[in-house]
Parts: sequence; C-alpha cells; structure tokens
Amino acid sequence: MEQALLERLTDAIAKRGGATPAIKCPPFYDVLNAFFSTEEAEIAAKLPMEGITAKQIAQLTGAKDMGKLVQTLEAMADRGLLLADKLGDNTTYKLLPLVPGMFEFQFMKGGTSERERKLILLIHEYLRALTQASTAAKATGTAEKKRVVHLDELISQVAVIHSYAECMDLIDKTDDIAVGNCMCRHRGEVVGRPCDKPKEVCIMLGEEAKAATARGIMRKVTRDEARKLIERAEEAGLVHQTMYHQGGFIEFLCNCCVCHCATLKGIQRSPVPSLAAIVKFVIEIDKESCLGCEDCIPRCQMGALKMEGDELKVDANRCIGCGLCMYACPADSLKLVKRDNPWAAMLPGH
Repeated sequence: MEQALLERLTDAIAKRGGATPAIKCPPFYDVLNAFFSTEEAEIAAKLPMEGITAKQIAQLTGAKDMGKLVQTLEAMADRGLLLADKLGDNTTYKLLPLVPGMFEFQFMKGGTSERERKLILLIHEYLRALTQASTAAKATGTAEKKRVVHLDELISQVAVIHSYAECMDLIDKTDDIAVGNCMCRHRGEVVGRPCDKPKEVCIMLGEEAKAATARGIMRKVTRDEARKLIERAEEAGLVHQTMYHQGGFIEFLCNCCVCHCATLKGIQRSPVPSLAAIVKFVIEIDKESCLGCEDCIPRCQMGALKMEGDELKVDANRCIGCGLCMYACPADSLKLVKRDNPWAAMLPGH
C-alpha cells in the first residue's frame, strides 16, 4: 500500500477510539498491510463513523460494480474488519476500532494457523512500539504537551470496571450473547508467555453479538451459559471491564488479567488506579468479622489490600471496585459500597 493510503486508513481507525490507539508508525503499517488489500483500504478509509449500506458506500467511493463491492464488504466483515448489521432487507457496514474490535475478531476462534500466528506477531510488535513510544514521551516530557481534547474522545478510551452483580444484570437484560477467546491471552501463548486463566471468556452483547455469531467469529451462548462464564471468570480472579460507550449500551464485556491485558496493566501502573478508569465502588471492611486470614490479598490485581499488624487495610486510591476479593473471604467481611468518582458521572443513570 502507498504511504498516503496507509496514513488515511490509520486516521480512519483512530477516529473509532477504543482501548488501543491507531498510531502512524511502520509497525502499524505492517499490521494494516496484513489486514487489508489496497482495494479494501481505499473503502475503509472513506467510511463514516455510522454504519451505511453498500449502495451508500458505492456513492461514497464511486464504485460501479455493486456485486463486486458487496463481495468485498462481505469478505471484510467475515475477517472481522467491518461490523455488518442486518437491518430488515438492508445490511449496514461499519469500520471497527482496534480494541475492542478488529484485533480481537482475528483470534476469537483461538486458531493457530500460519496466518493467525503472523498477525499475532505483527500486533505484538505494534503493541511493543506503542509501549516504547509512550515511555519515550514520558521521559522527554513530550507527553505533557497540551492539546485540545474533546470529552467524547477522552472517555471513549476509558475502561469501566464492573462488579459480579453488574455483569449478571447486563446478561439478564440482553437477548443476544456470544463468547470468543481472549485475544490478549491467546497472543501470550503464541509469543511464549502463556497464562493459566481461562481464555474463552470474551463476551459480546446485543446486535453485535448476533452479527459476530452469524460470521462464525464468536459462539452463541444462552443466558445461563453466559452466567456460568462470568462465574468462571470470577473464580479465576479476572476483572470484568468494558469500554465506555456514549450511548450507554455495552457491546463487549471483557474478563481480564493484569499480566496480559494492556488496559488493566495501564490502570495498575497508574499512581491512582481508581481514577484511571470509571470506578463506581470501593471495598469496605467489616473489622469485627474479619479473620485476618489474608485470603483476599492475592485476589487484588491492584495491590489495594494489605495487612498492617493484625488488621486488614484497603488503599481506596488503588481499589477499582471489582469485588474479586469478596469471592475469597470466608467470613463475608468485605462488601462493595458506592464511591464518588468524577468519571462515574458520565455513565447513564448516574
């Protein structure tokens, strides 16, 4: 692909927001060249934010052969680059963000074909480049340069931490549910850094779940199966998180480990993790019933719990209100209480 097209496609993906930014750099261009043909990139770079029909895309791109255009769009949707929504007799197509989105959709089946291994290694190199760029920016002070940031842009990249009860409520309110493999832990296996946490716990909800299962990207599950998946994730000590969605509806429900999830790792490394995400709760300790057994401490991925003498203490700045520590408490001495958080006010109903 020509440099100008790579840059335009990067800009188009960057506008979609998400947990992983699209940055103009050679490692990302390698990813794009592996994901898109030149013809596909020309289409994707011109797509608006909202989903539009093939007829509208033809008008936008000047495509003359509708049959060939639909075939190309369908192939891109089959590969998880576009989200295809069936609306009555029409299908709309929308360019996905990187995460949650096209990165995960490549690996939801947990495959290890030569193509999948190549893509994983290319993505791995890009994520390394992102980390190095971030570290260099902080070291030189360029990360502190001011620019105008719109609120929608900022919060579109913020994680929302959910409790077990909230996850169950989300599932109970959703008709269409799908599950796939966690791209982060799958990538870890391929690059020689495996994780003992369950992989098939990446959950999608609503119309997007219907679209993903129709493409064979994810597996359709019932509400009962989804509840069991959340229970499994809770038992394994995985943090339930989503990305902020301006419309209020949650599409992806991720169950994350700090060893492989870049978003959760970023929250953990923050001086104040409770402000690095939308955190709605904080753990409260009943000192009278607490046994001091310390079973809860290793469950906390933020290091918010520790013993001071014979007394269990919580660092409210580090607590992200996931409630994983409650699962291990034999005396039911821990509970989640609502906290004041400037981010939480962005959520519907708050």
